[in-house]
Amino acid sequence: MAFSQKLFQKYKEEIKSEVDKILLEHGARTLRELCQMSSQELLPKIPRYMRINQIKSSVECVIKDLKAEEWEFVGNFSQDDFKARALSLTQWQFGLDPVLPDLLVFPPGTDLHDHPLTTSGVLVQQDRSFFVSEVMRYAGYAVGKSSKMYLSCFGLHNSVNSRRVIALDRDFKRLSTMTRLVGNSGATCVELIHQDFLTVEPTSADAEAIKFILVDPSCSGSGMLNNQTNSRNSDLNTDRVQTLKRFQISILKHALKFPNVQRVVYSTCSVHQQENEEVAEEVMSQVNQQFQFAKVFPSWKGSRGLRDFPHSEFFLRLSPEQDLTQGFFVACFQRVTEEKVLKTEDSELEDNTIRRQDQVDLVDTGYTSTKRKKKKICGQGIDNMGEKLLDNKQVEAQLSSNDADLSKVQTEVEVGEVRKRKKKKRKHESLGKVEVSSETASDSVHEKMMRKDKSISNNDLTTTNSNKKTKKKKKV
Repeated sequence: MAFSQKLFQKYKEEIKSEVDKILLEHGARTLRELCQMSSQELLPKIPRYMRINQIKSSVECVIKDLKAEEWEFVGNFSQDDFKARALSLTQWQFGLDPVLPDLLVFPPGTDLHDHPLTTSGVLVQQDRSFFVSEVMRYAGYAVGKSSKMYLSCFGLHNSVNSRRVIALDRDFKRLSTMTRLVGNSGATCVELIHQDFLTVEPTSADAEAIKFILVDPSCSGSGMLNNQTNSRNSDLNTDRVQTLKRFQISILKHALKFPNVQRVVYSTCSVHQQENEEVAEEVMSQVNQQFQFAKVFPSWKGSRGLRDFPHSEFFLRLSPEQDLTQGFFVACFQRVTEEKVLKTEDSELEDNTIRRQDQVDLVDTGYTSTKRKKKKICGQGIDNMGEKLLDNKQVEAQLSSNDADLSKVQTEVEVGEVRKRKKKKRKHESLGKVEVSSETASDSVHEKMMRKDKSISNNDLTTTNSNKKTKKKKKV
């Protein structure tokens, strides 16, 4: 250690001279600033996004104001070429997002913090991923950890003030930030409450009118680009993530307990599957009798959940590489209506009835009726709308085959009936013969007995005559 210090002191001036040259070359004032700049250069470049607050202005008015300041509006982007066109924007150019109609896209690094439209609350700096308002257009309840949750829960448009938004946060500092942003936005329908959401009773009278809930719980924040510059934050800490997962599950399940809630949106700014797909799938497995997944932003191409999960197509997982956003995840729980529940139960009951009747038919005749076979084919077509249905020729061939099989079975049944009748006839005939032989035998016995009786009578008569003769002789 002492040797290195001596060596540094010896070449101190030379080292300082070389460091100054490097700082001057990169436009940095200190080594710390240079290190931060280097870290930022390694991260993916994403545009600057500014959402238009339509409570105070409109998309057309904002574009007109920016053009008056000599900004060049390049038009609406399309999803097919969004990434290429957004990254090719140069200074003083901007465009309109292809999915979000009130989101302006500026070149990466554009600084609009001190712009009059921003300070007045007309423009709100917000990442493209914080679009949850489009998933749940008119929120009724918001539970979250940051101001982004409030800003995106109702989309900042004029009709929002006709609604009621309740935002809860147990952290007073975050709630203070939210209070400032709400005041700057011009929204008058937001009620900010310093309270832990888990202490709210779902069956209370105040909760009866709640129809929509946005759950934006504490997460690892691993999707945020500024966190990815720190390897300790970007690396997966299993213990911490598992603790967060348990908390996220508890708060999401609590939100689904509200009796009149129709839609619950779950979002995180994490890239870990433990906080995203695993949480959504585990909770759904416990509430699938009352809720089902609704596909988040069906018009958003690609960017679905991880393929290893059964409902990945319903989720939205955004990334800087593919979507030019911060890392973000969204899942939407939609309550199943009573009509759908009854329809599902009726369908299951009908299927079970058909299955049992098919089994009876198979036992009785070895064949399922043609009428039921038709119903089965139609049911398959309805249940699998995305699959190719049988064409008419195939159906006709199938029905012809069924009719032929039915005729065959009927013939076999008729032959069996004929055989049974013949067998029964033979049995009756054999029984008749037995009866005739029995009658003949009884007649012969009767005749013998008659002859015997007649013989006995003759003998008696002879004996009587003999006795009479003997008496006459004695008299003489």
